[in-house]
Amino acid sequence: MLGQQVLDGKGNVIGAIVNVLINKRGVPKAAVVEFAGFLGVGNRDVAVEWDALRFAVNENGIAITVILDATKLKALPEYKPDAISVPVATQPPATKATP
Repeated sequence: MLGQQVLDGKGNVIGAIVNVLINKRGVPKAAVVEFAGFLGVGNRDVAVEWDALRFAVNENGIAITVILDATKLKALPEYKPDAISVPVATQPPATKATP
């Protein structure tokens, strides 16, 4: 899982998984994605909710796609492993259709 490329909804590579955050029971809660800057400058790590990732098997192994809006990801504060709390990009709750 670590080092796997992460794609946006259009299939463009936007970064790679550099860490997985788990709860006390060992269940994954978020993936830390290193978003690539231009020529390696400006790379930043962002924690993305596990449920906001989609996994699929393809000819190259596993394709991991983040289903969040790119502007939301860019606006999120950088992940700091020593911070007391971790901001996590989450997907919006599903809305029920009104009759």
